[in-house]
Amino acid sequence: MTDAERVQNFRVKIDEYGNIEAEQNPNPGFGLPREKLKLEPMRQRTIETLIKILQDGRLLNRDEYEFLGENLYMTLFDNEIGRALFSLIQDGDSLVRLELQFEGQEKLAAWPWEYLFCPTRPGLAGTGYFLATQGRLVLTRHLRLNLTSPRPPTIDKLPLKVLFIAPSPRELDPVQYLRVMEELETLLEATNPKDGTDKLINVYKLVEPDEPGADPMATWGNFIDYVEEFSPHVIHFIGHGKSTPLEGGSIAFMKKDRSADWVSEQRFSEELMPIRSLRLVFLQACESALPDPYQAISGVAMKLAHLDIPAVVGMQYKVKQEIASLFARTFYAALANKQSVDKAMQMARRETQKVYTDWADLRAFGLPVLYQTMPGALLAEAASTGGVKTRTEDADNFTCPWCATKNSADRATCRNCSGDLKCPVCATPVKEKAKRCANPTCDAPLHIRCPWCDTKLEVRAGVCPNCQHTIVCTKCGDVVAVKSNTCQNGHALNQGS
Repeated sequence: MTDAERVQNFRVKIDEYGNIEAEQNPNPGFGLPREKLKLEPMRQRTIETLIKILQDGRLLNRDEYEFLGENLYMTLFDNEIGRALFSLIQDGDSLVRLELQFEGQEKLAAWPWEYLFCPTRPGLAGTGYFLATQGRLVLTRHLRLNLTSPRPPTIDKLPLKVLFIAPSPRELDPVQYLRVMEELETLLEATNPKDGTDKLINVYKLVEPDEPGADPMATWGNFIDYVEEFSPHVIHFIGHGKSTPLEGGSIAFMKKDRSADWVSEQRFSEELMPIRSLRLVFLQACESALPDPYQAISGVAMKLAHLDIPAVVGMQYKVKQEIASLFARTFYAALANKQSVDKAMQMARRETQKVYTDWADLRAFGLPVLYQTMPGALLAEAASTGGVKTRTEDADNFTCPWCATKNSADRATCRNCSGDLKCPVCATPVKEKAKRCANPTCDAPLHIRCPWCDTKLEVRAGVCPNCQHTIVCTKCGDVVAVKSNTCQNGHALNQGS
């Protein structure tokens, strides 16, 4: 039986009058009555209050997320449609593609449906779970567009071209993009042949140049030039966004003097509209004190999704950089392995569930939202030059000496703290915390990232030059690679500026 034959598409349509209809394919005999949203004023007010708390970063505990998710579930699925979906999930024989389609319901479409929670029902097995965490369920937002010739999700010619852009204007907080970019570079090494022929993926970067005083790369003009010259299939943007009632959403590029150049969601979308090569746009807001940065990214994502771009991913709310890098690597590795975009999304959600145990990190599964006009893979079977090992295929068997995270043996840096796992000069494995390579003929300095500001630095520095936090305890020499007020021996650390 093929993967396609094992997929059950379950599309739920909500119209402007609050009517709900469901379609199941393949299932020619499927038929359910039309239902109505159960959204009385008290429930609506409860949901909107919880969403505001979530946007402010104050929704913290699992039971709070369950309460939000249960209210979302009861609004949409406390009916015969919900019971049919529940039975389909419990059947377990098929991959269920749950597509939510909102028509004339912009406010509801912006709600975080990725946190849908099937309520616990005493005496009924298989209840009490977040839908998006189920391994056999893929949750997406479907957009119905009236198009005469919609573009297919699959590219017709290798290599897959990814444009990575991370503008960091001087007056705003530094954009922490290095971990995600390093994950893409690691993926490049794993997928592309060593002789440089028949590349599977190419990555073009618009980021800060290493040379002091050099012109910024991530300007609006450079972005347009790169898009027109390279015709990318994928655009991955990490940067600042803001949203105001009068101006709507906008994202920050850079001017030549390195100040912010704010580009409206309308202008951004208009520039990308004629780029027919685009198959996927990935938008990620960085942490910011600007008004509604994550709402701005969500707004741009929804705007782009209406341009016949087959798939648009938007990070709805704040996410830790280490989680974002793990998500990005798993997501792109799955795409390189010819998985469909929505399946790659689900695999990335599931990976966060495998790696993290603290709810403060686990809740990240609901942060990305996927808009799709048509499901499918970016790479066709015939287009691939070889598979990419994911974490589940290449078991983690190397423990990071800096933060104790499990890593695959082929990694040069830790996927959690970005500390060196191999000497950057001679590739000798780093088996314990140290300032220099253990190979006496090499003795090269080792590196970690400051857990407070993400600056890459040599361990021997002892103190982060950017934020002044202590990296090496002055009393016992312990190297601190994770945020903590003390070293592992209990000595107090300088908390920086």
